[in-house]
Amino acid sequence: MFLQPFTLSTAMTYSANFRPLLKNNYSYFLFVFALLITVSKNINAQTRFTIEVAITVYEGKKKLEGATVQVIKNGKDAERKSTDKSGKANLILMPNHEYLIMISKNGFISKSIEMNTKGMLEGYQETVVFRTKPEVELFRYAEGMDTTVFEKPMGKFLFDTESNDFYFDYSYTDERQTLIAEAGKEFEQKEKEKSNIQSNYDNLIAKADKALSIKNYGGAKAAYNEALVIMPEESYPEKKLIEIEAALSSIRAAREKADQEAKDKTAAEAKRKADELAKLYAVEEAKLDAIEKAEADELKKQEIEKEKKNKAIVEAEAKRKANDGAKRNTYDQIIAKADQYFNSKEYNAAKAAYNEALAIYSEQYPRNRIAEIERLLAKMNAGTNTGDNAKEIYTSELAKKYPEGITEEITQESNRKIIRRIVVRGNEANDYLKISYSWGTYYFKNGDISISENVWNAETK
Repeated sequence: MFLQPFTLSTAMTYSANFRPLLKNNYSYFLFVFALLITVSKNINAQTRFTIEVAITVYEGKKKLEGATVQVIKNGKDAERKSTDKSGKANLILMPNHEYLIMISKNGFISKSIEMNTKGMLEGYQETVVFRTKPEVELFRYAEGMDTTVFEKPMGKFLFDTESNDFYFDYSYTDERQTLIAEAGKEFEQKEKEKSNIQSNYDNLIAKADKALSIKNYGGAKAAYNEALVIMPEESYPEKKLIEIEAALSSIRAAREKADQEAKDKTAAEAKRKADELAKLYAVEEAKLDAIEKAEADELKKQEIEKEKKNKAIVEAEAKRKANDGAKRNTYDQIIAKADQYFNSKEYNAAKAAYNEALAIYSEQYPRNRIAEIERLLAKMNAGTNTGDNAKEIYTSELAKKYPEGITEEITQESNRKIIRRIVVRGNEANDYLKISYSWGTYYFKNGDISISENVWNAETK
C-alpha cells in the first residue's frame, strides 16, 4: 500500500509516526503512519534526502529509560544508543541503505523495525528531510515463553522509486499479527500462572504473619514453609523462620533456667554455680586465645618455610640453567670436532665424537651422522672401495639414495638449526649444509669445504 504522491519545497519535511502497542490483556502490535508535509514544490532530480528517526520506547504507558537502540546498516552494526529519561533516542538514516533497528533491554523481549531507504536520491542541491517518530512498546520476558516470533521485524518501512514516496508493508504486518497474537496468548497464560502463584504466596504469608503476631509459632512455621515451597527464591519466609527458631530457643532456655533455679536450694548455691560458670568461661576464653595464637604462629612459620623453599627453587633453577649452558657449549664443541673428523673422512673418530655428543644431548643430528658413517664404513669394509676414494663412495651413495634434484632435510635442535640439501644431477651428488645458531651465527658447507651464502643460494636452488 503506497502513500499518496505529494509536493515539497526547497527545504521540506516528511513525517511518519508509528507505535506498536500492547492491549487485550496481553499485547497487540499496531503501526500507524501519520504523514505531515510542509509547503509545496514537486520532487525532482535536484533533491537530496535524509531521514530523521526519533524513537520513543515504552513499558506499558511508562517511558522506558536505558533501552538499547541498535542500528544495523546493510547487515553490519553501525550505531548503538540508549534511551534517555523520556524514553527517546534520535537517529539519522541516509538514502540507499537497508536498515534494521533493534530495540532491546535486559529482562525484556526485543523487537525490531526494518527501514529500507534504497532508491532515494542524494548528492544534489535541494534537501528533503523525512521525519519519523516510531513509538515501540517492550514487555518483560515471562519464563518459559517462546520468543521465536519476535526474531523477525514487527514492521517494514520501504521507499518506492516510482512515486518517490515511502510505503508501509501492511501485508507483512498482518501476517506477523497472527503469530504475535498467539505469542500474546502464551504471555497472558504465563502471567496468569505467575499471578496465581503470587496470590497463593501472599495469602500464606498473611496467614503466617497473623499466626506469628499471636505467638502461634507452630502455625506460623508451617505457613512460612509452605510459602517457601511455592516461591523458594523469596527471602522473607526464611527470615521469619529464623526469628521463630530464635524465639523458640529463648523459650526453651528460659524454661531450662527456671527448672534449674527451682532445683537450687539457696541463692548462695545459685551464685556459686554462676561463679563457676564465669571461671569456666574465662578458662575457655584463655584456651581459645592460646589456640588462635598457636595457629597464627604456625601460619607465620609456614610462610617463612614457603619463602625459603621458593628461594631454593629459584636458586636451583638458576644453577640448572648455568649448568645447562655449560653442557650446551660442551655439546656444540664436540659436534664441531665430530664434523671436522667426518669431513676429513676420519669416520671412526667422527663416530666416537658423535656418540660422545649423544651422551650429553639425545638429538637427531648426531644420530643421522652416525648412520651415514656406518653405511660408509660398511662399504669400505666390504673391500670394494677404500682409502682415497672415500668421498666418491659417499657421493655415490647419496646419488643412489636420493632422487634427481634437490632434497632438503631440517634438523631443529635446542639452540641451532641444520638445513641439509642433497643436490643430485645425473650420477653426481653434493651434500650442502647450512648451520645457524639461535644467537645469530651461521655458516655454509659443501661437504668438508666452507662456502659463501651466495654459493649456497646459487647451487642449492
